[in-house]
Amino acid sequence: MERASYLEYGDKRILQVDYSGIRTVDELEEAARSATALVQTEPPDSVLVLLDLTGVPFGLRIIRMLGEAVAANVDFVKARAVVGLPEDAVHAAGAVAEFSGRPMELFDSREEAIAWLVTRDAD
Repeated sequence: MERASYLEYGDKRILQVDYSGIRTVDELEEAARSATALVQTEPPDSVLVLLDLTGVPFGLRIIRMLGEAVAANVDFVKARAVVGLPEDAVHAAGAVAEFSGRPMELFDSREEAIAWLVTRDAD
């Protein structure tokens, strides 16, 4: 299953990264490597990312791995919108966002997340 692909929203291009349903750190690492390879082919500070974490079981290893992926992409990502983050992982996600220095917001739906990303591209 392809976990990372671009979608067009009007005249905006958004990288959707679908980690939903991933159950192991190994599978998440493989998917993150694939997404990182896509991100790093783009110009700096240009990528809008929609990240779906629905059903991902959060623990220290997964948060660390996601932090490493964010760090690897920091020069390329303009903004990141996240859906499906469980309540108990919100604090850790905030720390990852602060570390990256790039905007990241949490949303209940893909539609809200996409609408926010589109506004971030105007900044």
